[in-house]
Amino acid sequence: MTQVLRAEFEPAPESVPLARRAVLRTLIGRGLDRIADTTCLLTSELVTNAIQHAQHSLDVVVTVAENRVRVEVHDDGKRTPPPLAEAPQELGSYWLLLLSDLANRWGFQHERDGGGVSWFEVEYDRDTDVRFDADTFPARRS
Repeated sequence: MTQVLRAEFEPAPESVPLARRAVLRTLIGRGLDRIADTTCLLTSELVTNAIQHAQHSLDVVVTVAENRVRVEVHDDGKRTPPPLAEAPQELGSYWLLLLSDLANRWGFQHERDGGGVSWFEVEYDRDTDVRFDADTFPARRS
């Protein structure tokens, strides 16, 4: 997988649209328009959850592989999401249901520094879902 975005945000509500736009620009710049809506929606959900738990900062990392995009949201919060079976009963846990329905793979893991990372992957078909090959036609840098 190739890392194509790493951005740090404040744990504040205004970071949600900023993170979503950063991911959107990254995907469109690589010709991945067809998976942008789903990926941006799930990014918004993960960042919204992270700002509720983060103390100082959160990072959004996007990596791209041959047939999938992975988005990770790292934060310094000290929490573990509830099990998926409990999500409908827990206020604020609907993001887990969205992940379950829309992502091909997703999860949460604790990091050594005490924080956590929530992540998901969205698969795509390189033959039908990619507008152009970013390796041969790179996005403009501004």
